[in-house]
Amino acid sequence: ADMEWLKAVTMTAGVGNGRFRFMKDVRANKETVNLFGSATALVHEQVSMILDWTGQDLAASVSIVPFKRFPIAITPSLVDITGLANDVPRFVISAGLGMRF
Repeated sequence: ADMEWLKAVTMTAGVGNGRFRFMKDVRANKETVNLFGSATALVHEQVSMILDWTGQDLAASVSIVPFKRFPIAITPSLVDITGLANDVPRFVISAGLGMRF
């Protein structure tokens, strides 16, 4: 199968405490560790798909660079998908501007 539409894939994983714990452990002041990670696929030179496990919930995002010559990325996301950190999923949007020094 031709995977030319898939330009790159990155994955990260780790183990952490603090903000990576389940909310029930935070509320109970229980010192635990949890897994976290993310996977990103560059599906077009200006579009990436992102899945992020924060240790307590899942987020899905699409990062879009609307202009090839202007370094801004707009990333709409659906967070708290599994309902473990918050009762209902939330919509979040962010923007980033890239600069070289």
